[in-house]
Amino acid sequence: MMKQAKQRPVQTTHHKAPALDLSTVTTTAPPENPSTQTPTRIFGLAEAPCFYPTPEQFTEPLKYIESIRSEAEKAGICKIIPPAGWKPTFALDTEVFRFKTRIQKLNSMEGETRTNLNYLEQLYKFHSQQGQPVLKIPQLDKRPIDLFRLKKEVASRGGYHKVTSGKKWAEIGRGLDYTRKQCTSLSNALKSAYIKVILPYEIYLSKQAKIAPEPPTPTPEPKKEQIDASSNRKRSTPSIPAATINVPETRKSKRIKKDPVSYADSEPSSPSHSDRMSSEPGSVKREDTAEEPSDVCEICHTDRDLDKMLICDGCELEYHMYCLIPPLNNIPKTDWYCAKCLVAGDEFGFEEGEEYSLSSFQQKCNTFKKNWFEKAGFTDGRVPEDAVEREFWRLVESTFETVEVEYGADLHSTHHGSGFPSLERNPNDKYSTHPSNLNNMPVLPESLFCHIKSDISGMMVPWLYVGMCFSTFCWHNEDHYTYSVNYMHWGDTKTWYGVPASDALKFEDTMRRAVPELFEQQPDLLLQLVTMLSPERLVANGVKVLALDQRPGQFVVTFPQAYHAGFNHGFNFAEAVNFAPPDWCKFGLECVQRYKEHRKHPVFSHDELILTTALNDPSIATAYWLKDGIQDLFERETSQRRDVKRAYPTIKVSVEEADKPEEEVQCLHCNTYIYLSQIGCQCQTRVVCPDHIDELCKCDSPKRFLRLRYSDDRLKEIRDKIVDTAAIPDAWTQKYRITMMENRTPSLKLLRSLLAEADRVPFPIKEAGHLRKFVAEANDWVEAATKVLVRKHHQGRRLLEKAHGTSGKRLEDLQDMLRRVERMRFDCPEIRQLEDSVETILEYRDDVRRALNKPEHDLNECRELYEIGLSMNIGMDEIDQLETIVKDLMWIDRANAKGVHTDTDDYHLICSLVADARKSGVSLSNPLLKDLIQKEEKGHFWEERAQAALSRNPVDLQELQEVIRSGQDIPVARAILSKAEHLYNKSVDWAKSSDQLVERSSEPEYEDRPSVSELKRALKLAETVPIEIAHKSMFEEESRKFDYWMAWTQSLFLQAGSRRASGFELEESLEDLKENVQTCTMEEKIPPILVTANGILESQKADRMKGNAGSEGVDVKAESGFSQPISRPSGEFNGVLPAENGKADPSHRSYEAPLTAEEVAQISNLATKTLLYSKSETMDPEREEPIYCLCRNPESGMMVECDDCHEWYHGTCVRVTKREASLKSNYICPVCNLSLIIRRDRPRPTLDELARCFHDGQSLRFYTPEVPLLGEIFDLAARFQQRVDRFLNYKPITEEDIGQVKAYLRKIEGLDIELREEREALRGHVLRLCPDSMPAPVVMLSNYPTAPPMSTITNLCLCRKPFVEAEARGNDGAVLVQCGGCQDWHHVHCVGLNLEQAQRLNRFYCPVCTVLRKKTYQYGALEYQDEAQARAAERIQYNKDQAELRRKRRKSSKDGPELTAMAHAAGETELGSGTMSGLVTEERKKRPYKKRDPQAQTENGDKPKPKRRKSIVQAMHPRRISVAPRQTSPRPTA
Repeated sequence: MMKQAKQRPVQTTHHKAPALDLSTVTTTAPPENPSTQTPTRIFGLAEAPCFYPTPEQFTEPLKYIESIRSEAEKAGICKIIPPAGWKPTFALDTEVFRFKTRIQKLNSMEGETRTNLNYLEQLYKFHSQQGQPVLKIPQLDKRPIDLFRLKKEVASRGGYHKVTSGKKWAEIGRGLDYTRKQCTSLSNALKSAYIKVILPYEIYLSKQAKIAPEPPTPTPEPKKEQIDASSNRKRSTPSIPAATINVPETRKSKRIKKDPVSYADSEPSSPSHSDRMSSEPGSVKREDTAEEPSDVCEICHTDRDLDKMLICDGCELEYHMYCLIPPLNNIPKTDWYCAKCLVAGDEFGFEEGEEYSLSSFQQKCNTFKKNWFEKAGFTDGRVPEDAVEREFWRLVESTFETVEVEYGADLHSTHHGSGFPSLERNPNDKYSTHPSNLNNMPVLPESLFCHIKSDISGMMVPWLYVGMCFSTFCWHNEDHYTYSVNYMHWGDTKTWYGVPASDALKFEDTMRRAVPELFEQQPDLLLQLVTMLSPERLVANGVKVLALDQRPGQFVVTFPQAYHAGFNHGFNFAEAVNFAPPDWCKFGLECVQRYKEHRKHPVFSHDELILTTALNDPSIATAYWLKDGIQDLFERETSQRRDVKRAYPTIKVSVEEADKPEEEVQCLHCNTYIYLSQIGCQCQTRVVCPDHIDELCKCDSPKRFLRLRYSDDRLKEIRDKIVDTAAIPDAWTQKYRITMMENRTPSLKLLRSLLAEADRVPFPIKEAGHLRKFVAEANDWVEAATKVLVRKHHQGRRLLEKAHGTSGKRLEDLQDMLRRVERMRFDCPEIRQLEDSVETILEYRDDVRRALNKPEHDLNECRELYEIGLSMNIGMDEIDQLETIVKDLMWIDRANAKGVHTDTDDYHLICSLVADARKSGVSLSNPLLKDLIQKEEKGHFWEERAQAALSRNPVDLQELQEVIRSGQDIPVARAILSKAEHLYNKSVDWAKSSDQLVERSSEPEYEDRPSVSELKRALKLAETVPIEIAHKSMFEEESRKFDYWMAWTQSLFLQAGSRRASGFELEESLEDLKENVQTCTMEEKIPPILVTANGILESQKADRMKGNAGSEGVDVKAESGFSQPISRPSGEFNGVLPAENGKADPSHRSYEAPLTAEEVAQISNLATKTLLYSKSETMDPEREEPIYCLCRNPESGMMVECDDCHEWYHGTCVRVTKREASLKSNYICPVCNLSLIIRRDRPRPTLDELARCFHDGQSLRFYTPEVPLLGEIFDLAARFQQRVDRFLNYKPITEEDIGQVKAYLRKIEGLDIELREEREALRGHVLRLCPDSMPAPVVMLSNYPTAPPMSTITNLCLCRKPFVEAEARGNDGAVLVQCGGCQDWHHVHCVGLNLEQAQRLNRFYCPVCTVLRKKTYQYGALEYQDEAQARAAERIQYNKDQAELRRKRRKSSKDGPELTAMAHAAGETELGSGTMSGLVTEERKKRPYKKRDPQAQTENGDKPKPKRRKSIVQAMHPRRISVAPRQTSPRPTA
């Protein structure tokens, strides 16, 4: 018995696979040029046509295919490349998509190779059951002998005996491609192989009763849904390569096979195909397999000796061992086959492969292709398409080299999903509704499938195909000979071969001759889609074969009855579906008849489709192509019904229009759908067609019945309706022909009515197209004639306007129109009107000729004739001549009216008359016109010369002067002449003024030089004068110098972004600066100065005068109180010797120069003459009111008093607001507290910058008022600097001089000019004499001298280790840093810093304050982050408690004094234990601010002294500078 292949277990669950990376596959094809010459293909095949639809054509794919059908169907297949921009989304879920493959053995698919393998299998079975198995095929010349070809060569020469007797073994060897040079024992080797292997089998066959067994009954194909399970076969012989099969690319599968694959997913397969795979592969089926087996010998037909019965492992029939020839004595130990099964063998089939995801199958495909072609030298992974094609056919035609590949074919999109977007899954995708989407194409209105009620998988619903290198689809044509369309989504190339329908019969005949053994075994071989045959063999037999290569994004269309095959070059993904336009009908009916002959299951009922279309679509277009099909159906059906009724007169006839199950409308014998009439029997539900009544059953005829879908009358009604509808276009055609035969010159009105009737017929009629073209030509003629016949009146219009507006036809054109209409042979009223018009025109022409022949022309007569000609709207030569004469005469009249004569010099008038003459066509021989033309030419020549001279840059003044002179004598354009004269005069004037400017700018006195505004005006004028100016470059250079100087000066004295910098004059700012310098440097009265006998200057205490000798002599100014040395060393300025670079060297200042006796006397005299003042404020000698502050101005606005020097300051000058003054209790000015920074709106210029600015300004050659102002300011500032230097250099500064030092420092700080050396010297004296005014460092460290002692620091570092005095002072690693926020101290290394970093910081906040400020700590990683977070939480809670305490205190103040006292007591207790530094206790009382009353007077009449106002030092502190260290209270710890 034959062993059945076991089905692999199918599990019902699996997980998602890795998604396919579409970037690893080819998704777009390279552009193809239609004009590029295609390289020669293998076997010399021609390329199938390729088409390129436009975007508009692509939206109607079936109409486009119909338009190319006449050309494309000659090839059977064609390629369509979509327009640019067609990029549908790949909608398949690659993670969920899984599929099973089919294993293909390439050499088993080729027909001749498979015949060879079948014969080898027969030999193997025969010798095995004879007990002498052939384990190895005989070899010759180191290759196996082709036993099948050897058997055919011997048979073609008469058999073994004739070959042996005729000594033809050598001849047979040559036929097998052997030579004697290769093997000396050729004849003996072939003869020995034949005798040993082939001859016993041939003798065995000759002894059988039936040498040629009857062909097995073809297995009826299942329905569409079960098509894959019907032909699953497996060969049983392991030593011979099992056959493999391929599947068609565009239709349903016929075979499935199964074999383990190393690259398959580990996931078990899905149960989706379990219903299809339920039947296991088996042997050839018999028609009587359903009947009970009869234990009867098939030879002797007896049932005796059952113990001697032997059952065939193929057909399972029984035979007596002694009835066999030769008889068998023992039961075979291996499989045994009867002679019929031995010859027939198994049906060709294939095995099912593993289940894959796209990613796992891609890995297998890429690995296979890479490994295979690396052996051929393609190591870079790029294999030419031609190399793949040649290798494919080599493997297919190889007998002994077997290569297995896998193909994921015929995958239902209803189960797996489509690669195109669909309305169900992707409703928002624009491609889901595109007509070229394969989900939509089968059911487009142009496809007959839209009338089929149910979806047919593979035809109306797309199928998917996943290919690998060499996977194949064999020769086939589509089900029902329909069209098919295949779209490749992505991947490697797919090669197609096509045979057109015209060569289909020739193709089939070639296949039968090539493999007759296969057709004997399977007569319906061409319907099984299992065989490949080389295109080379087909072309050699005269079959037309074409080829094409399909790439991603391209469509391939196959046409009805066209055979096609192909293979894949690598991993790719395609999708295919069928469609059926109206022209398919005749092919569909032919295919149904062929299916009936071979008993093949049809996919749908052709008759049902025809009738459904007839009932559902009443349009004329449908009826016109359907009439032949419906007529054939009606005649065929009624004829069969009559035959049945005639053969069975008593048969029962019934009409049932309701739908029946499929088995009740399908013939039991031939499997044809019998939609309209079925013959059945009461014994069963199955039915047959009228041709197979005898195959139904063996019952008597009275039990049988004839069931009709429609009665004969209903069929006739449907037929008549279709025929009548289709006859409507023919009826119109008949009427049209009769009308044209009865009227040789039909009227245009009648033809238009016929055309209107044709337009109401919604069907294209050929004759109507001809008529439409003729009527269109007739309408064009009538329209042209109407334009000529309609007279246009030009009343009130000028003659020339009418002349240029004339667009009439010439007389010759009208005569040609009459000849044309005579040839067209139709009638209309315009023909007679045109004939009358031509006669009138001929009479008018004669009148014009007579007027033209007169010696002198009369203007009135000529004008009248000309106007008549214009009104006739016709053109002729005589009218053109008349027009010239009229225009000439009219132009002369216009010229005379304007007073033009030969002496006219108005150039514009001359040009207008000449233009009028040219426009009017006046003769050039007119003397007046000739003179005017000469003047115009001269004027035009002068104008070109003038324009050329004016356009030059620079302008040549001599040339311009010559142009002006020449324009005085001829008529020229006055505007251009005036322009030239104006430019010349302007250029001369500018040249003179520029010389004067240059001369004035060289004046030695700066005030005598021309102003900058004059320079700017001159440059602006130079830009408008296009001449070469000698001094322009100098002016531009001076302008650039001034602009640079002005920009630099503004940057010194103006604030960036201020109004002055935006457009106000610099002069205003300098005036303000001058006023500031005058105010701040003004000499003021000072306290008395006493001089001791030894020359030492002291203040208020004569007994403390000490010192040594003085200088040579002094010159004392009584009003200043300061001495100045009378003589200085050579080059000394302000008491400083000049350095080598020209700058003063402060190291040469003399602070303790001894005084002479004369100098002492002079100072003493000065002291006695000096007024003494006991008040702290100084007085301006020219002012009656006191002056204060840094700005040295009188009292104004809110003022504050310094608690140290008791000087009053304007709040605006020291940046103290009223709110700050009211909140704070004390104030120290910037002069007394040098740690304060005076904030200024802009940097102050230095005296050197002022001097350089003044010096650079004086070097300018043009005057600007800012320079004298700068000189005055510099003079005032320099004199003030000298006074300060005299004070600093006169003697050592002591504590008694601190008031004068601060007075000078106050002036310098208020001055808007930076005196840096003097300021630093004064600040140095203040710091020396008042150490408390020393500024604290930016960030306080414990090793600074100003740091507090360790014993006063009460807080703990984040590390919670106590501070050690020795460590803090001596060890850099233990240095402490103070937080600028909470004033706590921490080890430098505990807060992520080192000593160098801490000294460079401008501000430091500890980690606790950083958390409270919600900032990120920016000094590195912290070792004690948790401690910082805990302290921040404690501090937040403390602040909340204090806020609550203050709220209670405010509430208690309202309730009474007692509660207030209690609250104060509680507050003191809380504050005493608090940790926040800088809190103000209630004991500190604020001194109220008392405003000064300017009107108040003292008792002696003097003005009152300003009352002091308290403020705080912090008001003047910049935020980046820390205040002096202070004690902090211990903070609660966690």
